[in-house]
Amino acid sequence: MSHSNFILTQAQCDVLAKSFHKFDTEENGKIDVMSALQLCAEVLGHELSTTELAVIKGKLESREDEGVVTFADYMDVMAEHMATTTRWGFLKTPLQSHIGIETLPDQLKRRIMRKGFEFNVMVVGESGLGKSTLVNTIFKGQLSRQSCLPVPLQIPPTVQINSVCHLIEEEGVKLKLTLTDTPGFGDQVNNTKCCKPILEFINDQYEHYLNEEVAVVRKSVIPDTRVHCCVYFLPPTGHCLRNIDIVFLKKLGNSVNIIPVSLLNV
Repeated sequence: MSHSNFILTQAQCDVLAKSFHKFDTEENGKIDVMSALQLCAEVLGHELSTTELAVIKGKLESREDEGVVTFADYMDVMAEHMATTTRWGFLKTPLQSHIGIETLPDQLKRRIMRKGFEFNVMVVGESGLGKSTLVNTIFKGQLSRQSCLPVPLQIPPTVQINSVCHLIEEEGVKLKLTLTDTPGFGDQVNNTKCCKPILEFINDQYEHYLNEEVAVVRKSVIPDTRVHCCVYFLPPTGHCLRNIDIVFLKKLGNSVNIIPVSLLNV
């Protein structure tokens, strides 16, 4: 039995067959959908989450005929589900001796600690809303672009994308922090197109990273310039969002994680 390239072992097939026959009281090779769903949970050895239940039930119902599924259908559904999870319950393969895989988490931790982490944050909002103050407060230092510049920040005539990179370390944990600022956003008389360069910048970073990933000759270390999080500053206009905020948040939400921040929160 198999699903695509996922092959069930003979021992797994035997466990599934034995459990199926307990519900197949009429011995006709068929059980109802709800019994099959209950059987999946018993074999996997844990309570299925709401999402898992919905997915497995949907797969069973797509194969059912007059409310029942065959043993072959049940096996296919189990193979599909096992290909997407490591919670196999009674279908796990027993080991004959110790092989040391419990040390893998520690090995991964040491590797990550040596390499460090990368976190890219974009801050978007009008001037004077506390972007630099919030960034400096969160990371306990003068990290914002405005705080790092030797000259006062001037509002540009159009939206510009500028980044500043820091390497910070705390108790041996290194974090390469990239802060991307968007001076000029929302500060113009006509702001209808102010979100376009920001969206293009975010999507360009995704495309660049993808091109590096699928390249025939890959780099040993691919710099991650993707925007992981966007902090969007809302002006204190009252209880309603401006149209520009609504439109931009909807567009931005399709490409990046957003944290809206109002002046009261700052």
